[in-house]
Amino acid sequence: GAIGLNGVMRIRLIGTETSSANLKTWRVRLGGIGGTTIFVLSSITTAPNFRADVDMYNRNSQAAQITSGLVTRVTDLVFQTLAPITSTVDTAVAQNLVITATLASAGETMTLDVYSVELVR
Repeated sequence: GAIGLNGVMRIRLIGTETSSANLKTWRVRLGGIGGTTIFVLSSITTAPNFRADVDMYNRNSQAAQITSGLVTRVTDLVFQTLAPITSTVDTAVAQNLVITATLASAGETMTLDVYSVELVR
């Protein structure tokens, strides 16, 4: 219940990827590995670095959320605004936040260098 009825959870990621045109996908899930995806970034650019900022808002309920995200591609200074994602995770109880990285080519790498999670009221 730490987020509250109208609270915000701010998530920031900074990472590096192999520079190629192959698909690389970052996901943030709330509620464990099988939980609701609250943020997805799929990149097919050759920018090897990224920074992602996403806010998840409780919508006057601890079981109704909406997210908005802004992704900054550090190397080529491209800003990408992601479409809002809605979810219905019960934040009145403890939930796991899971960050995953998926490669299309096994010969490449994706590294989550740092992340932060902040509760804003």
